[in-house]
Amino acid sequence: MMKQYVFNLYIPYRELLLYYQGDVNKLVVRTEMGFTLEIGIDKFRSFVSAAGLRGRFLLTADDHNRFQSLERIG
Repeated sequence: MMKQYVFNLYIPYRELLLYYQGDVNKLVVRTEMGFTLEIGIDKFRSFVSAAGLRGRFLLTADDHNRFQSLERIG
C-alpha cells in the first residue's frame, strides 16, 4: 500500500546553494498531517529555479517508507 505525504516548501536560491555546496544531503520537512520526513536533496533537483525551491509537493512512498516519487502539485 502506497503512502502519500503533502508538504509546502520554500527555500530561496541563495540558501539552497548552501545545501548543494555543503555537507547537507537531506531536507527535513513537516507534512500537512504533521509527520516529519527526511528527503534526499537530490530528489528536488528538477524543481529548482532561479527563485529557489518553491511549491506544494506530493511524496509517494511504499509500505516500507521507501521513496517512490516526488511531484509538485497545485
